[in-house]
Amino acid sequence: MAVVITHQRRSKVYVCPTKYNPLVGGSPLAGKMVAFNGELDKGGQPYYSHLPDEVFIKTTQVIMHTAEDTHTKFSDDASLEILGPHSSQDQGMEKIYLRRVCYIPHFLVNLFLAKEEGMTVREFWTTVYPVITAEGKAAACKELIEYFQVLATAAQQGGTTSAAEAAAPVPDVGKDMGVIEFMRKTLLHRLFPLGDELVANVQQNALIDTISRGVADLDRRYQEEKQFREAERAKNKSLAHRLGEEDSTCYRL
Repeated sequence: MAVVITHQRRSKVYVCPTKYNPLVGGSPLAGKMVAFNGELDKGGQPYYSHLPDEVFIKTTQVIMHTAEDTHTKFSDDASLEILGPHSSQDQGMEKIYLRRVCYIPHFLVNLFLAKEEGMTVREFWTTVYPVITAEGKAAACKELIEYFQVLATAAQQGGTTSAAEAAAPVPDVGKDMGVIEFMRKTLLHRLFPLGDELVANVQQNALIDTISRGVADLDRRYQEEKQFREAERAKNKSLAHRLGEEDSTCYRL
């Protein structure tokens, strides 16, 4: 799962957002939402960020152009960066509340990841939106489209920011391995929902196998000891028998 958060007009991808609940010990990130920064394995730091609480709080109502109108305006005007603000008296407008974070459908994630510095509002409306409509997936991307409709709308007269923008997620430069392992396990669980059950079965089978091998080893050692004792008894009996014959011979002499 990937989400987008916008700061200073740049929309960036955060992968596998999850609430960090350490099993042992304390952490300043305990109970906080964390996510990988863009690519999962890009070989650099920081690997993950703490998502600010404000991104999960609903905005005030935003009045905005329809998606098609917004696309047309950005396509027709190469210098356009933001629209509005608008009033309830304006014609052909839509109204919406939203949070400052939005889920990105899987088929669009690579388009966002390709913009390492973050995707601009213009880039969404001129490059991503046409892909959505060409694929016939406008309904599946409804929340993402609305998110960028709000981003395209100024929060106040003469403003250059929108109500959908948020404080930047805080990167953790410390690279806490406890957080990373927790997030990796969370990601695996989401990709393979039966993972925990499979791991439990593997562990159980491994335990059974270990016990079985241990029992077989004990039985083998018991049989070897038994054979050794029987061989010793047979040897002692034979020696005693021979000694008895020798004693009797000496007695007769």
